[in-house]
Amino acid sequence: MVFPAQHSGQSLRLPSPPTVLSRLLTMLAEDRSSASELAEVTLEDPGLTARILRVANSSFYNFSNKIETVSHAIALLGCQSIRILCASESFLAIFPRRKGSFTHLFKKYCKHSLITALLAKILAEELGVGIDSEKVFIAGLLHDIGKPVLWYNFLDKASLYHDLRSRDLSEREAERLAYGVDHAEAGAWVAGEWGLDSEFSKTMAYHHENRACCNGTAAQTLSDHTMVELIGLANILSK
Repeated sequence: MVFPAQHSGQSLRLPSPPTVLSRLLTMLAEDRSSASELAEVTLEDPGLTARILRVANSSFYNFSNKIETVSHAIALLGCQSIRILCASESFLAIFPRRKGSFTHLFKKYCKHSLITALLAKILAEELGVGIDSEKVFIAGLLHDIGKPVLWYNFLDKASLYHDLRSRDLSEREAERLAYGVDHAEAGAWVAGEWGLDSEFSKTMAYHHENRACCNGTAAQTLSDHTMVELIGLANILSK
């Protein structure tokens, strides 16, 4: 998908995916999940290492002895918990913190993405749809990535976007009028630029067109086990 001038009249600036997140996606795609490799990936980011140890030593887990190494944290919390924590922290670091017209929206975006990811993971596990719940979690984190890409590239259109939204237009309608493209299209473009698996690209592009919320029970409507429907349902439930 070609995003630049064809849609918006300008080329987009796109942040590079965090190294840790890229490595985690590669590990998932290749079904590699050893504790030693996970520890190696985590140690590449000192800030992430510190946050993992802080979480492991928090009152939530209440371990009797202090956890001082990532390897020890992985042994106690498990690979899946650590990978999900790494993905969440890396996701929040994709875009630099800025003050401005979109600050409030960005905070809401981060909260919504994390809740969607958690709900999607729970749905995948509880409904037994046969999709890796970690992959579903990361897809939930990234499903709306097109939103901040548009915000950061079209700061000069902030007033127009907010004005359009105040007229009771939907997000996507306001985006198309303000930017010439909506966040679903932008998200699919991001997935392509980052070289993500096609499932992630489809989820970003089509999570608003899912059938899971239309009628029937979740188990029935998710009978074809698609990632798009899982994320689409979680996206609606998280609002």
